Amino acid sequence: MFSFFDLVPQHKRVESHIYTFYFWIGGPLLTAVAVAMLFLRLVFVLALCDLYAEHLKSRGESVTLPENPPKSVSVLVAFGCLCLLVAVVYFLRDELGMTDILSTPYGEEYGVDKGI
Repeated sequence: MFSFFDLVPQHKRVESHIYTFYFWIGGPLLTAVAVAMLFLRLVFVLALCDLYAEHLKSRGESVTLPENPPKSVSVLVAFGCLCLLVAVVYFLRDELGMTDILSTPYGEEYGVDKGI
């Protein structure tokens, strides 16, 4: 099966075709997860809400919902801290060594040619 889809390259390094393997394995997996997350979860939640509403109606109870907590402020603070962290890493990428690490070709060890 793998040779039918050309997942195993012939007379070439495997590293140059790893994206093909991820495409053929990840594509169906991503489709299955997307269907489950977008459609099946929605049906499950709606059916559960309907069952709970019928249960409350049979017991003669009504639902009282609490007030919404002010979470928007804490979410904005967390988002601002994340943006600040990303900006610091972006502006100090050379000093942190991120450029050298990310530009090292696959299969080579980082710092071998620089004596690190």
